[in-house]
Amino acid sequence: MPLLRQAVRDAGVHIWTEEEAPVFANARLAAFHTARGGERSLMFPAEVAAVTELFSGRRFELRNHCLAYPFDTPDTVLFELHADSSGPR
Repeated sequence: MPLLRQAVRDAGVHIWTEEEAPVFANARLAAFHTARGGERSLMFPAEVAAVTELFSGRRFELRNHCLAYPFDTPDTVLFELHADSSGPR
């Protein structure tokens, strides 16, 4: 898997997380799933400044386009992506 990840990175594809976990994303939403809980680092595209986790309604401002998110075991989260801190993208 590291060779495939490096090939994807070299091709310019955005890497959302270094974890081996399913990620589904488009221009408005990003979903992450993990089988085991704990804090995971999530990396968002440069144009994303904030996200809202839609199941809980919690809003997060990003630092350097990253978010350290505390996952439950197991857990799926769905984020709405925002281009600035004032509202939806």
